[in-house]
Amino acid sequence: MAAPVNKSSQYFQITQAHTVNLLNKTKMAEDAYQTIAQYDFEGNGTLSGHTWTDPTGRVYGFTNGAGEITLDTVAYSGLNPADKKAFFLYLNKFVIECMKRYDIDYNL
Repeated sequence: MAAPVNKSSQYFQITQAHTVNLLNKTKMAEDAYQTIAQYDFEGNGTLSGHTWTDPTGRVYGFTNGAGEITLDTVAYSGLNPADKKAFFLYLNKFVIECMKRYDIDYNL
């Protein structure tokens, strides 16, 4: 006869998956910042800063040396849960906009 299913392990798996999801989001925010901060096409230089307003009117900001991308002047780590969710809606677009700014700044 098979052992009964341990229901608590299912709940543990749910909480562990939640933890992984939160850690992945934090890593995504950190990776986006680090990628922009370290980008230096053929030694031209790095982007010093850029802000961009998304279609909903929220403002993303990057300042080299600040350590985090901001949303409406609040660093990712300081955002409330609803704002952290909104942060990822246009994060990829913001990185693209930073590269457009880079091209303008360095005449590329």
